[in-house]
Amino acid sequence: MRRILKRSSLCAVLSGLLLTACGGAPEDEMGAFEEPTGTRESAMCSLMSVSQVGVSGISSYGGVLAGAGTWTTSTSANGALLVFYVDGVERSRQELSGTYDSAVGVYRGTWSFSASGTTCGSHTFHVKAYPMNVDSAGQKETCTGNTPQTLTQTVAQACPTATLSCSRVSSSLSCTGSASGGASPYTPMWKRTIRYSNGTTSTGTWSSGTLTKSYGCTQPGGKREFNRIEIYFKVVDSTGIESNVDFHDDICGV
Repeated sequence: MRRILKRSSLCAVLSGLLLTACGGAPEDEMGAFEEPTGTRESAMCSLMSVSQVGVSGISSYGGVLAGAGTWTTSTSANGALLVFYVDGVERSRQELSGTYDSAVGVYRGTWSFSASGTTCGSHTFHVKAYPMNVDSAGQKETCTGNTPQTLTQTVAQACPTATLSCSRVSSSLSCTGSASGGASPYTPMWKRTIRYSNGTTSTGTWSSGTLTKSYGCTQPGGKREFNRIEIYFKVVDSTGIESNVDFHDDICGV
């Protein structure tokens, strides 16, 4: 009688001849030939870089910080991701495609930036540029894991400065305001507070006017009574930026 080999024994015999007849090689052997996830991306990014990021000009006017500049990549990257910061806070980012410069074999491009709400004084503008590649199908490879090319600039927002001087003239207080810096012409703004001898206070609201203003400053009824008057002055320049507030106080009835 013929003996019939079991499937397991047959597979053992043929294992060196035909692996597929026994259900294929073990999963760990197949996995050794597969490319780990991210290897292809990492290999591409290792060939890409941003070689230069520059600024053509940047400034702040009327509370709007704006500027423009250039960037250049290595031959393996045809675009760039630019991330913009003001005083360490990210304000915007741009993904940009470049133009090929055949003379030197690189891609070049330009960037632009604009952000409102810039306060008075000095600010730090910072750019980080990462390499990017866009293939013919529009697929992007952005290498944010690469060390970026960076640019840092100090930008000043010029603001107006207000000053105030007042003097007593009989029973009134005559005040003159002045302004400098920022963008003229200026709109003078005034506010008055009176602190009465009986402990009550009357505070007005800001109102526009000229650079000179007079306020009544009379003595209350009693000889030992007095009122204190406080005058506040500021200006708003032509771009809408306010100056500091200057202050003068006086005693009426002394």
